Amino acid sequence: MFIYFYPTHDHGTHLLQEEWHGEKFLAYTYRVIRIWELSPQEIVNNGWVGLYPLLPLMRRNTPRKIRKEALQYGVDAIMKVTDIALRRDLLAVMGFLAGEIYPKEWIHSMIRREMIMESPIYRDWMREEREKAMQEGMIESIKEGIKEGMKEGIKEGMKEGIKRTARNMLEKGFDEDTIMEVTGLTKEELLLLKKQ
Repeated sequence: MFIYFYPTHDHGTHLLQEEWHGEKFLAYTYRVIRIWELSPQEIVNNGWVGLYPLLPLMRRNTPRKIRKEALQYGVDAIMKVTDIALRRDLLAVMGFLAGEIYPKEWIHSMIRREMIMESPIYRDWMREEREKAMQEGMIESIKEGIKEGMKEGIKEGMKEGIKRTARNMLEKGFDEDTIMEVTGLTKEELLLLKKQ
C-alpha cells in the first residue's frame, strides 16, 4: 500500500515489476490511498486523532483549489483534543504538512507559535536548528578569526619589515629625513627604534 499526500506525487502507475536476465519474476500491484480523496468528516467522526494533521490535505469542495476553511477545519478538530502534548504535536505536524500547499500566512494565522512551542517535536526541531546555527556560527567565527589573524599578521609583518629597513638604513649611515621619507616612520618612531 502506498499513501500519496499530494496529487503531484501520484504517478499513476501502481505496479511493481522486477526482471532478472530478461525474465519477469515479480509483478505486484499495490493499493493506493490518495489523501486528497478521503473525507475529513469521516476521520473526525471516527475519532482517528492520529490522522488529524492530514485533514487539510483531504477532500475539499473545489478540485485543484485550496480553501482556508479546510485548513481551519483541521485546526479546529485538533484544538478539541484534550491531551495538550498530543494537541501540540498534531498542530506542529499539520503545519509542516500543510506548508506544501497552503500559503504560509494562512498557516501562521491559524497555528501560532505559542500553540506548539511546548510540543516535543517542535522542541526537537528548535534544538536541532539551534545546534546547526551554533555550528554554522562557530565555523563563520573561525573563518573570520583566521581572516582577521591573517590581516593582523600581515600588518605586523609589514611593521617589522619597515623597522628592519629603517635599522639597516641607520647602520648604513642614511640621514633621518631620508629614512623617514622611505619608511613612512615618524620622528618619534625613529627615535624609539634608535634606542632599541
